Amino acid sequence: MLEIGRKLFAKMHRRKRHANHNHEIHFMAREINQWLLEGIQSLLSGSYTPRPLKQLKPTFPQVINKNCYHIFGPSGVKLATQRIRQILQDNKATVFNTC
Repeated sequence: MLEIGRKLFAKMHRRKRHANHNHEIHFMAREINQWLLEGIQSLLSGSYTPRPLKQLKPTFPQVINKNCYHIFGPSGVKLATQRIRQILQDNKATVFNTC
């Protein structure tokens, strides 16, 4: 089980090799023997509890402002542009009437 875990982690680490030097994957790679062995032992003993994962994305609609488009990734630019065009078209008459 230990060898399989090392192989799987090495595969993930290769994919993330160009990540920022402060990325979690690099810290895990340095201490693989410690956390992997402890994880296997806790699995076998039945006391395993998963590490807290980054699961904030499902809560974004309730927490993040509706005008925050960077959470949509590359398509966020398209959404922001569409929203700006819509606002400009809706307010076009009022902008010209106030001048």
